Amino acid sequence: MIVTAANEIAGRVHDRMPVFLAEDKFTSWLDGSAGAELLRPAPENLLQVWPVSKRANRSADDNNDPDLIERIALN
Repeated sequence: MIVTAANEIAGRVHDRMPVFLAEDKFTSWLDGSAGAELLRPAPENLLQVWPVSKRANRSADDNNDPDLIERIALN
């Protein structure tokens, strides 16, 4: 995994984020004709954020439970 500085939305939870490589950049990355200029934060409109159950942090829970990613109401 390659990480870069967080964009604004990811920066709410961490100072770094994974690099998301656009599909039209795959070939140039893999053939070496592109380099570090592609390793930048994702556009703000690429990601979505919503609260989920704290159960998502527990490794003992069944990680195939679709309820783990359902939006929950904040108290």
